[in-house]
Amino acid sequence: MVSMHFECEVQGYRKNSERIFKGSRILNAIHYRFLLISNSLKIPKSTNKQLNIIFLLNTDPLVFLLVWIVAKLKKLLIISERNEYPVIIRNDNSYKVLFYRLFILWWQYKILDGFFLMTEPLINFYSAHVRKNCIIQLLPMTVDFNRFTNLQKIDTCKYLFYAGSLSQKKDGIISLIRAFNDIEYNENNLELWIAGGVREEESYHHLKSLIAKLELEKHIKLLGTIDRNKIPQLISNALILVLPRPKSIQAQGGFPTKLGEYLASGKPVIATRVGEIPKYLNEDEVFFISSEHIEKGLVNRINRILSDYDKALIIGEKGKEKAFEYFSTTRNAEKIKILIDKIAQKSMHYE
Repeated sequence: MVSMHFECEVQGYRKNSERIFKGSRILNAIHYRFLLISNSLKIPKSTNKQLNIIFLLNTDPLVFLLVWIVAKLKKLLIISERNEYPVIIRNDNSYKVLFYRLFILWWQYKILDGFFLMTEPLINFYSAHVRKNCIIQLLPMTVDFNRFTNLQKIDTCKYLFYAGSLSQKKDGIISLIRAFNDIEYNENNLELWIAGGVREEESYHHLKSLIAKLELEKHIKLLGTIDRNKIPQLISNALILVLPRPKSIQAQGGFPTKLGEYLASGKPVIATRVGEIPKYLNEDEVFFISSEHIEKGLVNRINRILSDYDKALIIGEKGKEKAFEYFSTTRNAEKIKILIDKIAQKSMHYE
């Protein structure tokens, strides 16, 4: 945004050290929402010379409503972004979905003036729940390639790397562990490093039990939640990067942001053929596996990559080139500017 000469100010907090209620997610969540609303009150009123816009990333319906009231009072516009279906719809609880559709979904997104959506399925879904004059812009997953430049090579063991949810339903983590147990190259002391998801306690303990049952404690590392600044180094030093996402509502609508970071490293990437991933990538750029035969596919692909790693690196570099073409900040900045210019022109027209 700044590179396009928009004046920007980020509100809210991100770092753990800034969470004032240690050990209480609920109190911190309330405090965060309070900050969003109180800071929106500080935004100057739009004038004939300057149009002010709130880019609202929080999805809480109450926050949406209160920020919309502030926006109306100050003649501000609101834009938002979604990279997946609403969480209630993804969880597929019929009673909660019915409640959500009856009391929230029909109005929540009608307050928006502009909407960035990551995939065509999301556009098809959310288009039915916005105002007719809301401007929708496709905004693919974005990768900051600068985070993957000038990284030092660190001597370590050979490892496969996965970052994300510890949920089998979302990202196929159990299938990954079982496949790792079956690959042919364990005699080379290959390891599997898994980052993320320590808040999912039930999944975490289930994985620990599975790893112990398979006697893989010396070969699999559960790294827990990793600081985002350390992720590029872990990705770039990995031998192979894996994303065994099963077929699901979430996979059909979203696009995994970690896949973009995987590709940015230029290392071989294994991914399931789900959602819009095949829309951007082909077999020359990523090692695809079937979402219906994840374990077998992982074993075959890992063995194939390790049998001719130099060739696999060529495919990884092609994937990096394709990712830069579609997902770089430079490419997507243009799409952001298009939407902002459109809603600014619309606002001037109404004036």
